[in-house]
Amino acid sequence: MSTVLFAGGAASILAYIDTAVGVATFLMSERLPATVENIKAFFKREKREPPPGFSPDEAQGLVALLIIDPDLLKDLAERVRKAIEAYRKCLKKASRPQENDACDRRAERDICDTLNRIKNRNKGNLPTDILNNQWDSF
Repeated sequence: MSTVLFAGGAASILAYIDTAVGVATFLMSERLPATVENIKAFFKREKREPPPGFSPDEAQGLVALLIIDPDLLKDLAERVRKAIEAYRKCLKKASRPQENDACDRRAERDICDTLNRIKNRNKGNLPTDILNNQWDSF
């Protein structure tokens, strides 16, 4: 996978996670069920545009799967973002195949470790297909 595709995907993943955490936090703080109407209310109240491909119907399923504490998920997502940034910087600096391989190994370790933490705190599941794809990718 090219670095450009990976970086673009990572930004989308983080936007998706941030939106899901925001929706889940809103619903939990208001003690509202995860219904399409309540999820739409979040976007109206926050005056926030959902990321591309994020629909209220999809959010309802996501919120239902979200067992992990939303603040913890946000912190772990930040770790993933930093690991992706470090990976991109490492690849830019690498001039030999061995250096690229070292960048890959570190990114795999850092990103999978964080995704594994999410899985461990969410009944063995990653809350989105995007995160599952990242798990498969690394």
